[in-house]
Amino acid sequence: MTFYRTCTGCVVQGQPCDARDGLRKKLKGLGVTSVKWKCADRIARFQVGDLVWVDTVADPNDYGDDGEPYRDEFPGVIVDAAGAKPLVFIDPGVKGKSEEAAFVAAKSNGFCRIPLSRLKEREGEKEKICQSCQWPEWKGHHPGFSCAISHKSAEDNAPF
Repeated sequence: MTFYRTCTGCVVQGQPCDARDGLRKKLKGLGVTSVKWKCADRIARFQVGDLVWVDTVADPNDYGDDGEPYRDEFPGVIVDAAGAKPLVFIDPGVKGKSEEAAFVAAKSNGFCRIPLSRLKEREGEKEKICQSCQWPEWKGHHPGFSCAISHKSAEDNAPF
């Protein structure tokens, strides 16, 4: 059985796909067990700016009575959708779905690589993301970072 790596994160993953079936026929009998190729039909499950719920640890340094860190679903936004672990921005200090704990970013300013299995779609309008520094428009720019739009006027939001 062959593992089709390009299909990970595609909207038709696990469903019938003509591109994958065509490749499967070409590879039959060659003993290939894993393949990654450029699929012209691939559509990523999440796009840049999509709102998501992220299942992750609230604070990596805080443990409950059972010795496990507290987990919750936190609101986030996709800032880079490439690969099987999209880059997600979670605003530090934001409360999770259960409202019991706030998200604490460990050395990342809120940016996390999260596996697709721990992401769920969230209702709302797509966020605008800066193409230069990858910060959401509502957040402004990373303190001390100079990107292409840091020097532009407030009216000119071309990179967003």
